[in-house]
Amino acid sequence: MGSRPIVVGVDGSEGSHRALEWAAGVASSVDSPVLAIHAYSPWTGWVMAVPPFDMSDYRRAVEQEMNDWCRPIEDAGVSHGCSLVEEDAATALLDAADLDDARMIVVGAHGHSRWSAHLLGSVTAKLLHRSPVPLAVIPQEPSAPVDGGILCGVDGSAGSATALRWAAGLASETDDELRAASVVPLELWHEQPFFGDEGVGDVTDRLRGFAERIADETGVPIKTEVLTGDPGGELVALGDRAGLLVVGDRGHTSVGEIVFGSVSRHCATHATRPVVVVPVRG
Repeated sequence: MGSRPIVVGVDGSEGSHRALEWAAGVASSVDSPVLAIHAYSPWTGWVMAVPPFDMSDYRRAVEQEMNDWCRPIEDAGVSHGCSLVEEDAATALLDAADLDDARMIVVGAHGHSRWSAHLLGSVTAKLLHRSPVPLAVIPQEPSAPVDGGILCGVDGSAGSATALRWAAGLASETDDELRAASVVPLELWHEQPFFGDEGVGDVTDRLRGFAERIADETGVPIKTEVLTGDPGGELVALGDRAGLLVVGDRGHTSVGEIVFGSVSRHCATHATRPVVVVPVRG
């Protein structure tokens, strides 16, 4: 498809429609094509119709509907392609992202249509663990942004540094304001990279230095803020005021991997704004 595409999972549901709309908007800003993928199991004909129908009939019916599914991309004037793949959804999206060196994978938070019940909702967890490229999860009913911009949750780990660099790269292309937020979980603060014995007040200076280093690398200014509380809940609340929430897929220490790994899943599940989970390896 030329330049690196944004791969989107589609199934005709409202969730996938919103995912396509979001992907089309980002693709227009960063000058990337969009590749829409609909995956189906070879057993679909046995579980979706009584009596079962021939899979060739299923393919023809879905191919006709995919033109309507891809309407948001056409309306945005974005270069795109649509593919119907006989494979489980997670594998189909991962294979497409790998083959085309995708910029990211985009899915709706929940998929539920007559073509593929719970298709996208069922694969999000798999993609969170396996995707080598950033994964964007788009809620079905996003709230209106108050502040806008991009918010990135950081904890000082390699994973959050990767996420912040990725967020800075996107901000440079979209001209969005970028903020970095660190949430101190008081019961575990001594286990985290930022959370040493000095006290919560010193986290502010550490976060500022962390953000300044990445700002110098990327040329993108980064505002910072520090909060205390539950990391997942606080980031979701902050993200509700942003246009996009970005997090890494894991933390730094043995405890951090549990705490911040669960944070990324919590954000992807509960946020009312789009969330991008950036893998450390990406």
